[in-house]
Amino acid sequence: MSKYTKEVIFMVGIELGQVKGCLRKVSPRWKEPIYALRNISKKLAGKRELIADHLCDPEDFQFWRNFYQLPLEVFEHFTFDELCKIEYSSGYMHTTVEDLFKCDDRYNLVRKIQSSMWLYGGGRNVWNEVVDAYDHLTEFVFRGLPKDFSVRLDFTTGYNEYGYSKHSRTFLDGIFGFLVHYKGTHVMTIGFSIMNDRRILIQQVQMKNKKGNRFLYRLPKNRLEYIVDNFRDNFSGYDLYIVDGGDLSDRNAQSYKRRLECAKGNGFIHEIFETEKIIEYVKKDRERLVIFYSDVGRHVRDHNNILTINKFRYYKLILQ
Repeated sequence: MSKYTKEVIFMVGIELGQVKGCLRKVSPRWKEPIYALRNISKKLAGKRELIADHLCDPEDFQFWRNFYQLPLEVFEHFTFDELCKIEYSSGYMHTTVEDLFKCDDRYNLVRKIQSSMWLYGGGRNVWNEVVDAYDHLTEFVFRGLPKDFSVRLDFTTGYNEYGYSKHSRTFLDGIFGFLVHYKGTHVMTIGFSIMNDRRILIQQVQMKNKKGNRFLYRLPKNRLEYIVDNFRDNFSGYDLYIVDGGDLSDRNAQSYKRRLECAKGNGFIHEIFETEKIIEYVKKDRERLVIFYSDVGRHVRDHNNILTINKFRYYKLILQ
């Protein structure tokens, strides 16, 4: 590369604040937000033939009963908010609508929030909480972030509660992940999930690489406290919970043990050797994780207020 050519660094993920749509709350009496919609007949004007093509008995069409059968084209005159309310009110939709919610990050983010609330607490009929969470998440700002740092948002694929993320293929221990970049390079992952009743699970604060993390001196000394502070500032009114480091380590160990058994069953000598080394490292690293997730600075882990979800313990954080 010529010394006169400026290097372009491509950061994968969603830029915070760039995917925000306008969602509106509904009256508490509406368990399903679709019933708060108005002027439905006007919005469906000119769509009669298209509706008829997708219904067995078009003469018996009732929007509130048949909306989930209709293709995306029928909803041409519906707003972002209205279409999200419609999708939220059904367990499934026409494939063209499903594709929109999978491919367009504005819509996908709404679905991921409701999926997170369902997976981590069974939250349904909590549309107004989805609106609050969407607003907080899309307006999230890391205060006091030093120069040369930036953050992107990512989330798991499908309805997975953890796993590889959609945009960056980063492994997340929660549904969402903040990808912290230093000079354009992804250096740290913050995994978390959103529960109903306005609760946040902080599930992962992990370096991208085991070595070469000199950038850490640029962050506040207790980076976990700094991260918790930012969640508290950005999710005002939410209860925060931190994962137990030992439980996280044990889950990782079990995962690699299953991988080792599979490798032995298939006779993959190289994979057996590599996996055994990883398991040994995970065992040695357990104490560090326990200490790390326990040291939350000015915050205190409340041992009398613990959530146990999928064999993981989460401690409620109290600010001293």
